[in-house]
Amino acid sequence: MKRKKLVYAFFAFIFTLVAISISVYSCEKETIAPSDTQLMKFEELQEPELPSGPAICGGYQERDLILEDGTTVGRAYTYNNTKYMFITVITNKGFYMNDLSANVSKRFEDIPRDEQGNPIVRLFNHFIDGNVLSNIRIMRIMLDEMNPTSVMTVVAQVRQQTYNNQFPVKTKRAWIDGRLYGTSVLGKVFTYSKGICLTNDAVSVPD
Repeated sequence: MKRKKLVYAFFAFIFTLVAISISVYSCEKETIAPSDTQLMKFEELQEPELPSGPAICGGYQERDLILEDGTTVGRAYTYNNTKYMFITVITNKGFYMNDLSANVSKRFEDIPRDEQGNPIVRLFNHFIDGNVLSNIRIMRIMLDEMNPTSVMTVVAQVRQQTYNNQFPVKTKRAWIDGRLYGTSVLGKVFTYSKGICLTNDAVSVPD
């Protein structure tokens, strides 16, 4: 009888050890890969040197890149040469972009909006598909498509790096600063006037 009790005690001890090991492994796994973050490929590029002088027409505009909660997460520069208008967006350290969407129109009324006046980003007329996260996006728009003064609204899908190169599953919208519009979805709109070109030289910018 005593021998049977020892056998039962031995197997009970082994079972307890196995259960503890499984529990510890599960907890460690949750810590390493929580459900609200994911590993993503990203590239951190060296900040581009903005063109100046005769290479561009009339200088450039600088504006903040702002989340819908008011947090500034980067900055944007708009400028043009004789052929193109450029939108260069650079995020602050720890923030990266997926898609960049812009709408360029003659009038505010031409911005794609729903019945409540909210921006319909998927219908914007310019788009960069950002499958790989980056801290820099450069959009190039044919100058012939623009008016002497154009109405612009530009939004980036932004993720904030957390730990172990992980990022939130959901992106947040960050708009180039300007006048607010919309009701439940707040976009921002600004105007851009073509710079006067004194040279035929073109700005060299990567595609």
